[in-house]
Amino acid sequence: MPGNKNKAVLLLSFVAILNVQSITAQNKPDAVVFDWYGYMGGDFRYFHDKALFENQKDTYFSAVFNPQLYITNPNSNHEFYFMGYMRLDQYDEKRTHADIRDLYWRYSKQKWEVSAGVKTITWGRTTSTNLVDIINQYDLVEGRSLEHK
Repeated sequence: MPGNKNKAVLLLSFVAILNVQSITAQNKPDAVVFDWYGYMGGDFRYFHDKALFENQKDTYFSAVFNPQLYITNPNSNHEFYFMGYMRLDQYDEKRTHADIRDLYWRYSKQKWEVSAGVKTITWGRTTSTNLVDIINQYDLVEGRSLEHK
């Protein structure tokens, strides 16, 4: 069942982020740095008026999980970055989804860098809008805001 699979992934990710602590190389200059972080949240909607249709509910709950992993070597020329996203909705199976927002490896050396993988790229940013953004797809499942990629 797809619903049970999403619930299992959410539960395992939640347990993993609670149990994994950030590991930093304070006394070892040649150690690799692993950093886990992210956020979890929930949305609750309540409708005071009586539903017009039989399948409509008075309350809706959904949970959001956004884990992130960053790994770098001592001189920071190799970096690995992962950012996932998952929403689990109480009733709407079309709104329940999980995807990879960023998953890439980057190598940098002096004045150039090479990246391979899935990466959100933004340029031409002003305070109100992105002037040029033809690469990134919009995530319309999350809402009409153009900030969700």
